[in-house]
Amino acid sequence: MSAIVVPFNVNGKEAIQSDSSQFLGSYFDPSYGIQWNILQPDAPRRITPQLLDEILTLQQEFVAGFNSNPEVKYQIFGSEIPGVFSLGGDLKFFANCARTRNEAALRKYGNEAIEVSYKRATNFNLPITTISLVKGVALGGGFEAALAANYLIAERQATFSFPETRFGLFPAHGAFTFLRQRLPVRKAEEIIYSGKTYTAEELYEMGIVDIVCENGEGDAATTQFIRKRHQQHQGIHAMREMVQKFAPIDREELYSIVDHWVDSVMNLNEKQLRMIEALAKTSENFLK
Repeated sequence: MSAIVVPFNVNGKEAIQSDSSQFLGSYFDPSYGIQWNILQPDAPRRITPQLLDEILTLQQEFVAGFNSNPEVKYQIFGSEIPGVFSLGGDLKFFANCARTRNEAALRKYGNEAIEVSYKRATNFNLPITTISLVKGVALGGGFEAALAANYLIAERQATFSFPETRFGLFPAHGAFTFLRQRLPVRKAEEIIYSGKTYTAEELYEMGIVDIVCENGEGDAATTQFIRKRHQQHQGIHAMREMVQKFAPIDREELYSIVDHWVDSVMNLNEKQLRMIEALAKTSENFLK
């Protein structure tokens, strides 16, 4: 795959583009066994089918390579797109699938999004800890992706919301499942239904965000967070295994929600489809 690589740094180290990815860069910090997987500055702001495929491939490479590098203890996903963690799902793609009646493509997208989040939520079935680092806007599917990790660290400028209910849809790639792990059911529903934009500080007060740091200090704060817990890593992982055994994330539940989501997208009317396309255009232009 040919691509223009935009160099960027993680904690002062240059991230290396994955051979199989146009938009993702990786860097391994051996000090604490940290694998950083970061969206490059020129990556899509939304989770396009291509980007989703690349993330899945990177995850597969990560799992396959674990045996050759068992020193990995932490896997971090973040973004160096200016002001953006992720603007969420590819709304134009959703609208196009609805208009062309391409249910198969829509279902493939939804199932792949579930696989990405499920693997992170269950630590890839490896003795590691997953962390989301959010430095900017996290909308819809981007918010869900952030929630999938064991820990969520956010810079103070980060904002989070689920706008889907505004145009007749709902967040279907883990929102309710992951929020329910941290909140009472009614509060999780409120966050999803309201469409409200939440600050990092507000979500910290609710127990959704684990650490809030100052703007520009996300990488350093994440490393510090890991350093403080590094000696306890084995015990923390053992505890997490027990929790996942007795309160597991239901994979079939996640796929079932996607089935309902596909039906909802396919049943959107023309007015709702135009609203989706308008929102996609507005959000894409918002931070330019």
